[in-house]
Amino acid sequence: MSFERHPSALNLSSLTIGGYMFSILSDLSKATVGVVVETPLAVAADFVTLGGAMTDKDEPYTVTALKKVADNVGSATRPSGES
Repeated sequence: MSFERHPSALNLSSLTIGGYMFSILSDLSKATVGVVVETPLAVAADFVTLGGAMTDKDEPYTVTALKKVADNVGSATRPSGES
């Protein structure tokens, strides 16, 4: 039995616009989760650890969480091909 690709089959690897759109959606989803879930947890962790003073972290948890959100928003708004 031979499996051949039908001539009208959709080739998803050639859809660079679609891939770019999924990349944007992925980055925006990560940013949303960061704002909705990670940032409140980071604020609570900073409250419990006195702003990170009780830990060996270089920066408070909130700063780390917001940097990740900013990176994800930046990735979503950056044109394709740039890093």
